[in-house]
Amino acid sequence: MARQHDPEHTEVVRSTGRPVVRGTHGIVASGHYLTSMAGMRMLLSGGNAFDAAVAMGFAAAVIEPTASYSLATEGVGMLYHAASGTIQALSGQGVAPQAATVEAFRARGLTKIPTGPGEQAHLSFTVPGIVDGYCQLLETYGTKTLGEALAPAIDHAQHGFPMYEYMHRILRISQTLEQFHRYPGGGAEVFYPGGQAPAVGSLFVQPQLGQTLRLLVEAERAAPGSRRAGLQAARRMFYEGEIAHRIAAFSERVGGLLRLEDLQRYQAGFEAPIRTTFAGYEICTQSTWTQAAVLLQSLNMLEHLDVRSLGHNSPAYMHTVTEVLKLASAERER
Repeated sequence: MARQHDPEHTEVVRSTGRPVVRGTHGIVASGHYLTSMAGMRMLLSGGNAFDAAVAMGFAAAVIEPTASYSLATEGVGMLYHAASGTIQALSGQGVAPQAATVEAFRARGLTKIPTGPGEQAHLSFTVPGIVDGYCQLLETYGTKTLGEALAPAIDHAQHGFPMYEYMHRILRISQTLEQFHRYPGGGAEVFYPGGQAPAVGSLFVQPQLGQTLRLLVEAERAAPGSRRAGLQAARRMFYEGEIAHRIAAFSERVGGLLRLEDLQRYQAGFEAPIRTTFAGYEICTQSTWTQAAVLLQSLNMLEHLDVRSLGHNSPAYMHTVTEVLKLASAERER
C-alpha cells in the first residue's frame, strides 16, 4: 500500500501487484496466455468476440488438455449478441449413446453409470459435442472461416508449445498415467514420450492432433460456395467422415457403447436461457441440463435475506451462503 500526500487531503492508493488490464481492441481471458493470444489474434485481425471464443476453445484443446479441454469433450455457453440484443444459451453438451440403456448396464452387473477415470470409464463415453457447438457459433454469429479460427490451435499442435508447471504436475499424477495406459493407442506415446512426462519448458508437440485439425480445414476448403457451406463440410468430417469413423472404431475396440450412428445423429443447438432477478439485476443461465439452476435458486433464497448486513466474507455471511447452496444442491440431487 502506498500513500500519496496532498496539501488538502491524504489519499490511500492500494496496489495489488497486478496491473489493471485495459485495451482498445477488446479483451479476452483464459487459463493460459497462449489460449488468450489465440483469441486476440482474431480480434486484431478484424474478427468479433464469437470468432475469438471459437479460436480460444480450439486452442485450449491443444494447450490445456489437462484442464478438461479437448475435441472429445462437451461445452456450454451464454451469448449476448449486441447487434440484435439477443441472449442465448449454447448447448454443445454430449449425449449418451443409443446403446447406453438400463438393460445394457444391468447386463454388466452395474447399478449406475460409471464415471471418472475408472476401469469401466469407456461405458460412459458421450458424443463429443463441442466441435459442432463451435461450428454453430461461428456460423451463426462469427465472421471468420474455421480455418482462420483453427490457425492458432494447428500452429501449437504442429510446432509445439513450452510445457508448463500445471500440465506437468497433472501428467505426473499416477491416476493420469494409469488412465492413458488403460486405453492402448489413446495418446500415452504423445503425453509420455519415452515413458516420462515432458519436462517443464520443453517443447510439447502433438502432430496427430494437428493432423486431425487439418482434416477439418481441408474439408472446409474443398466445399464449394459460401462460408456456411465450408463450416458444414468441416462438421460432417468430424461427425460423419474420417474422424467420426476413427472415434467410433476406438470406442468399439475398447468396449465402449459409442457408435458411428451416435455421432451422425448429434446436433448442438441454441436455446432461450432461464432467468431470475437478484439485487436489481437480471441473471441468465443455461437450463436444467446444467448446474446453473442451483445458482438461480440460491439467489432467489438469498434475496429474502439481508446479506449485506452480515459483512463481506464474515463467518455469518459465509455460513449463510453455504447453507443456501446446500439447500439448492439438495433440491438438484432429489
